[in-house]
Amino acid sequence: MLFTRPGELTRRTIAGERAKFVSPLALFLFSVFLLFATFEMLKAVSSPNLATQRTGKSLTPAGLKADLKRAEAKEKKLAVERAAIVARRGDTEALDVLLDDVRADLTGLRNAKAVFEGRATDAVKGLRISTRLPWLDQRVAHATKEPKLFLYKLQSSAYKYSWVLILISTPFIWLLFAFRRDVGLYEHAIFAIYSLSAMSIGAVALSIAYTAGIIEPAIGTVALFGPPFHMYRQLRGAYGIGRFSAIWRTTALLCFSLIAGLLFFTALLGMAS
Repeated sequence: MLFTRPGELTRRTIAGERAKFVSPLALFLFSVFLLFATFEMLKAVSSPNLATQRTGKSLTPAGLKADLKRAEAKEKKLAVERAAIVARRGDTEALDVLLDDVRADLTGLRNAKAVFEGRATDAVKGLRISTRLPWLDQRVAHATKEPKLFLYKLQSSAYKYSWVLILISTPFIWLLFAFRRDVGLYEHAIFAIYSLSAMSIGAVALSIAYTAGIIEPAIGTVALFGPPFHMYRQLRGAYGIGRFSAIWRTTALLCFSLIAGLLFFTALLGMAS
């Protein structure tokens, strides 16, 4: 019912038919556990030699080594040419543009090499990202300095404090029905719990399908249209609203979901730093 009749499930749970169903909170905690457990399992079984796409061709370790060697030779040649122009007191502007492009390619190739060699976290070390927000820059710098430790803390915090998403989401759902006196925060919280549970289990299914080699366009289509369709059906069934009312509320809920996700991620950054 969580996927086939989410609105009815929400409405019946709110009405008190709890004996027939798994506790909403228990379902949410299980779905979160399943999500993180699945990601860990898939990360463990994924091959470290998966091909990487670059400029439309498959990138293999041998091809990567050859590309890296060519890029390094080109950088050296351009650097020599630039030095000669500087000695003649000429204009190096055009050459500087080419040199910057080659060095950018070199950075990408070296990062790809680190990934192929099982040093994925090394790829982010040394990055300098400026967001013009001092508190955020500080956390980003911490993350790039010790990426493994940061990712571990981030994942641990996301798992332990996943319930905070319910608290963040509920007020946004309330805004959609601010002028309805027949529904309150409890009803909205149940709605949020079931919705988040469905999204978590859906993410698990899509991750497994991707690892199993299911056609990527099919997975992308489900990932793109699945969440809004589920929200639409849950809104209609849970609150007894019409099609137009459900459509605009679904649109608003998608925007609110992005905001809630950003707020949750920002809180996790603070806890993981």
